[in-house]
Amino acid sequence: MRIAKYFVYIVDVRRQRATEPGKSTCIVVFDSFNIRPKSATFQLHNTVNDVIFAAELFLLKDNTFRLKINEKSPLVLRYESPMGDVLVKEPQTQRYAILSSVIA
Repeated sequence: MRIAKYFVYIVDVRRQRATEPGKSTCIVVFDSFNIRPKSATFQLHNTVNDVIFAAELFLLKDNTFRLKINEKSPLVLRYESPMGDVLVKEPQTQRYAILSSVIA
């Protein structure tokens, strides 16, 4: 399993108050990258409690992105609110192109 040298910064103000800037507990597992036409999936590994997360990154039409992170093997499935409760409709994604690939 190849692990990224660079850390992913996940910020949750309520739970990460004791985390110093620049210090992350999660790292990206590079072998898990799966690039699709409108999204990319990968795994994050929490080095403190040894939990694997599944992350999905979508490029949206308005030059923003949507990042969904869930546990890869949860004890209980995470609740996702039905469409219309939070989002009026599913965000429109767009295709993207990878211009270069640099792995340190």
